[in-house]
Amino acid sequence: MYYVYEITNNINNRTYTGVTSCLIQNGKPYMGSGTALRLAKEKYGIENFSRKILFETECEELAYFIESEMVDSKAVDDRTNYNLNEGGKGGWGYVNRNIDKSGQKNGMYRKNFEKHHNWIELPEGEIVQLYHDGYSSTQIGEMFGVEKKTILRRLKKNGIELRKGSPYSRKK
Repeated sequence: MYYVYEITNNINNRTYTGVTSCLIQNGKPYMGSGTALRLAKEKYGIENFSRKILFETECEELAYFIESEMVDSKAVDDRTNYNLNEGGKGGWGYVNRNIDKSGQKNGMYRKNFEKHHNWIELPEGEIVQLYHDGYSSTQIGEMFGVEKKTILRRLKKNGIELRKGSPYSRKK
């Protein structure tokens, strides 16, 4: 059975929509695995989130189709939800979509890759959204496997005013 679910932050009413085939994980209700959602659960506490099953089906393709209809590009850009990727795809593809798979097993691969190749592509819209939502450049860097300074440079390049205390916010 496949379930389309919605997780709601009961403090700020932000939501996350996803698909799962497992409602119980490690003896607890499955509460989503999105990157921004995970950070929000750490920040606000899991007890401040609730889950609602929106649809259930035996057809995996149908479940992902329904998710794709609900989580389109407009929904991803909407700051009232935690989805960083359009629905219907599942998984973690947005993190590694532009990285050569040959170095995947090396934990430092992305950082070293970034140092030697200035053209690494990152989802800058997602980075900006997470920064505006209060996540630190360090947290965002960890999400995308790059250094904090890379995130700060991308924010500055996009005209985002950096928070006080950032070395990149000082005038040179």
